[in-house]
Amino acid sequence: MRKTLQRNLTSELQRRLPAASKPQVRNLALLTPALVYSSDCHLGNLALELLIAGQRDSLIQRLVRFLDNCRVTRETHYLPLVKQLFTYGLDREVNLVMGRTDMRQKRSSLLLAVAFQHRAIPLTWWVST
Repeated sequence: MRKTLQRNLTSELQRRLPAASKPQVRNLALLTPALVYSSDCHLGNLALELLIAGQRDSLIQRLVRFLDNCRVTRETHYLPLVKQLFTYGLDREVNLVMGRTDMRQKRSSLLLAVAFQHRAIPLTWWVST
């Protein structure tokens, strides 16, 4: 079932994110279900949920490279999906969630998300530098 989900997600992301490269789409399609099935967002745990073979450390490095890739942008890889979210089915009241997190007392992040089925779907975020 999860392999089918990943295949469908990959083809759907390729269709909806035409500016993204195939490797970027593939990595996004690997990461998305891992975020759903993992108990938390720690890279080590996400790596264990990826639907590809590999040693844990290698899979973590794959995630780090993808997340640190300066060509993977909010504008190209995320906002097109958020816009489609509001195009389909959100014709009723929307609950917004805002949260702030301090990271190692050096940075803060601010997140604005839509509350949907006990989940928060991020709309935008800001990280202080």
